[in-house]
Amino acid sequence: MLDVPDPEAFAEMLLQLRLIFRDVMYQATRMAERGNVDEAVWMLEERLRLYVIAFERLLELPDGTIDSAQPGFARVFLEAAP
Repeated sequence: MLDVPDPEAFAEMLLQLRLIFRDVMYQATRMAERGNVDEAVWMLEERLRLYVIAFERLLELPDGTIDSAQPGFARVFLEAAP
C-alpha cells in the first residue's frame, strides 16, 4: 500500500505532472509542423518514457507496469496533426 502523509496533495501532484505533459505535446506538435517530425517523435517518445518511469517510482510500482502508448503512437499522432 502506498504510504503518503497527505493523499490529496499527492494526487494533486500527480495531476500536475499530467498537465505539464500538455506542454510537451504542444512543443512536439510545433516541431512537427516546422518539418522536424523525426526530432518531435524522438522528444515525445522520450518524454513519455520518462513520465512512465516517474509515475512508476512515485506509485512504487515495478518497472514496466505502466504502458505509456503503443509503439509508433508518437509518429502517427504527429504526422496526423493539421
